[in-house]
Amino acid sequence: MTDDPPPIGAHPLDGVWAKIARAGQHIITLERVVETHCEKHLLDLVVRQAEDGSFVVFLHPTLKPPIHFAAVLGDIASNLRSALDQLAWQLALRELGDECLASDPALARRVSFPIQHTEVAWEANRASIRALYGDEPTAVVESLQPFTNEGLRLANPLAVLQAMTNTDKHRVRMSFLAAIAHDDIQIAASEEIASVRSLVEPEQIVTHETPLLEVVPIEGTTPDVRARIETSPVVCFLVEDIGLVRVDQLRRLGMDIADGIGRFDRFFTPIGDLEERLSKLAVPHR
Repeated sequence: MTDDPPPIGAHPLDGVWAKIARAGQHIITLERVVETHCEKHLLDLVVRQAEDGSFVVFLHPTLKPPIHFAAVLGDIASNLRSALDQLAWQLALRELGDECLASDPALARRVSFPIQHTEVAWEANRASIRALYGDEPTAVVESLQPFTNEGLRLANPLAVLQAMTNTDKHRVRMSFLAAIAHDDIQIAASEEIASVRSLVEPEQIVTHETPLLEVVPIEGTTPDVRARIETSPVVCFLVEDIGLVRVDQLRRLGMDIADGIGRFDRFFTPIGDLEERLSKLAVPHR
């Protein structure tokens, strides 16, 4: 007898966890390159004079992150989605057997992890989903669906992932953004000014189209107004149907998807301790 841990690949879900691990590696890479880039590219401001004579401060519109950041985001999304689809395949193998799937290519092509946004759509497909994966796994799949989040403020991880993968097929828009407070901005004027008014909430996420401050000159004067800031930018991705996704939110997304997948481990014969297997695969887990 030996106490050595089982080899990687011995468990049906090891390939699934390997995909999660790969997504985690991409997330760490993106966090590092974004942090380095943002440290080198501090935010810049521009002052525009309004028709009423006041001055309005905006982020400089020319500051853009490198396009390869979007490519890494696509790698993260594709690995997380692939992990879910590999999970679905293993569930189908468990329920139907390899011979059944191999002999029916049309059936095999239907195997993918379902993501439904409405209860009506889920009910319309429930029978076919149950036929592929079995009663108990289908109940777990249902509990993870976006429609179960209805009425909650938190975004459903599957909904976010689906939007990310759909957006990545076409385009991902990126922006340098920032959480800016009034006190972050320093105003200098050639003449005394009447007032300075913040136009954003504390720590509000803003773009170059968001007016930040209004500087009102003393009536009859036209001072030269300048603004500066030393806050580092925040890189965000504009994902269709979801909105802005910050880089620092991707780690949480990966953890949420991993937590969901972990709920299916009980449907397979245990081979060693789950925590030990995840550690061997370098999968981020709680």
